Amino acid sequence: MSSNYSTTIHHPFTPCPDTPNCVIESHTFDLSTTTLYQNALKVLNKINPHKLIPNENTLTIETVFRIPLFGFKDDLKIVIQRVSDDRSILHIKSSSRIGKSDLGVNQRRINRIIKQLNKKLS
Repeated sequence: MSSNYSTTIHHPFTPCPDTPNCVIESHTFDLSTTTLYQNALKVLNKINPHKLIPNENTLTIETVFRIPLFGFKDDLKIVIQRVSDDRSILHIKSSSRIGKSDLGVNQRRINRIIKQLNKKLS
C-alpha cells in the first residue's frame, strides 16, 4: 500500500477560493475502492467529527468538524476513485466555512487523516 500526493490527478471538487482556508489533495493507494473506503471511514470515525455522512454507493464521505474553542465549522469531503481492481485514489478536501485563514487547521487535519490511514494499512 502506498500513498503519493499527486498534483496531476484531477479531483472532483469545486476549486478552493483564493483564501488560505481550504486544502485539496489526492493520494493513490494500492487497494480496492471498497477496502480504501472502509478504512477511510474507520479513520474518520476515530477522530470524532461533529457530523459524518457516509455513502457507500458513491464512495463518498462528508464530515463536519467543529473547532472546540470558537465553535466554527469546517467541512471535509472524501471521494474514492477507482483506477483498477487493486488501485484507488482518495481525493480529500477540507475547508473552513468562514474566515480567510484557518491557521493551518485544514492542512493539519488532512495530514492527520492520511497519516492514520497509512498507519492502519501498514
